[in-house]
Amino acid sequence: MKYLWWFVGIVTICILSIYTILFTVFGNDIVRPILEEQVNSNTKYDVKIDEFTLNINEIFLKVNVDSSHIFLIEGTHSILKRSVDVVINSKVIDGNIAIK
Repeated sequence: MKYLWWFVGIVTICILSIYTILFTVFGNDIVRPILEEQVNSNTKYDVKIDEFTLNINEIFLKVNVDSSHIFLIEGTHSILKRSVDVVINSKVIDGNIAIK
């Protein structure tokens, strides 16, 4: 019985850790630089993630590409249904003129 409680405790700690890293502000601050590094290593553009929010059912990203393109990605997701519904808005900045 003692080992069962240890196992339940360890599983609970693992689930809470995963939740904290994925769906809280603290976890989003940890994930953002890792995500930014992965994107930069796989593209030839300078990508900076200005804002990143992921919670249980919503996602929001503000991505700055080469200081000339801004992408706003916002929407909802469902882990159980394995679905994502996002809207991507882009803004191209040409000098002092912004084209939306």
